[in-house]
Amino acid sequence: MIACNTATAYGYKEAIKFLERTNLNIPVIGVINAAARGTLAKFTENENGAIGVFATVGTISSTGYERTLREQIEIAGLKGNIQIFNQGGHGIAEAVDEEPDFIARDANKPRENYRGPGFSTDNFNIDRTLMDIYNFNFDDNQMLCDNKNVDDCSIIQLNSAENYVRFHLVSLLENMRKSEKPQPLKSLILGCTHYPYLIKEINIVLNELRNYKGRNGQLIYRHLIEDQVDIVDPSVFVAMELYEALKKKNLFNENGNMEMNSEFYISVPNIDNANNKLENGHERFTYDYKYGRTVNEIQEYVKVVPFDKENIPKETIERFQSVIPNTYKLIRNFSQSNAKVSAQDPKLKFE
Repeated sequence: MIACNTATAYGYKEAIKFLERTNLNIPVIGVINAAARGTLAKFTENENGAIGVFATVGTISSTGYERTLREQIEIAGLKGNIQIFNQGGHGIAEAVDEEPDFIARDANKPRENYRGPGFSTDNFNIDRTLMDIYNFNFDDNQMLCDNKNVDDCSIIQLNSAENYVRFHLVSLLENMRKSEKPQPLKSLILGCTHYPYLIKEINIVLNELRNYKGRNGQLIYRHLIEDQVDIVDPSVFVAMELYEALKKKNLFNENGNMEMNSEFYISVPNIDNANNKLENGHERFTYDYKYGRTVNEIQEYVKVVPFDKENIPKETIERFQSVIPNTYKLIRNFSQSNAKVSAQDPKLKFE
């Protein structure tokens, strides 16, 4: 069984072609395809509505989701006015990963190596006139400003995943508001594996925007947001399609034991590789090196280790516990089991 996660959907189609040539009877599940089908299943034949695609900048620029949605609309025979709005979530995945170029929890003033949205960025500019609408959270240095008076900031930097969500959802709604005869947002596809960890924040911001009143008392976004927006986690629909494919081929492992046999690992920089470029004082890749390594150059860049608190930020572990509690327990049990091998190393205890 192959689950193909590619922004362009090109890999999905190529995988199918390859398997047809090899005569291997292996189902291929496209992540984008599964998400598109699951999203459109909520639309009736003549229903109007807008679909927001909230994904990484690379995924949005590939147009993979939009093209697949339009293909599936035609296949499903949907005749309503279904509009698609895209928002590249620059910095959100990096904020969840605690990438230091996008978020630094120990910072209390703007930083030179910041790569996120700001007042003077080229593509993701924070609009001063929308500051009340963003409603950024400034507590505990979640926003970094070069002036004690927030209204007088000349430099401003996002410094929490929540504020990245705020910036991008307002940007999405502004894009919708300025479009011609926009339909209300019915579904929001989270086209990145990091984004489902922020569903709580997404719902909070959508509700704020739904009830936001302009200076004239008008609810300026109410007509753009359904009372209940369907937040689409593509992994749910991949799992559903995987289940049906396994069931059809009678491939379930009746003797499997997830609690006893599940193993969880994370890849970390291989500090023994002298070619790796790491942040000063940290065992992590520099941003430029992480995303700018030479194509087809084979090196042992990383090593694979069990999950532990030394390699995973506390906030990420808390997200696991809140959003995927059953998987969190499996991760914790496996990590603690490995800890016993190393004299019950306390850093491997997830509690």
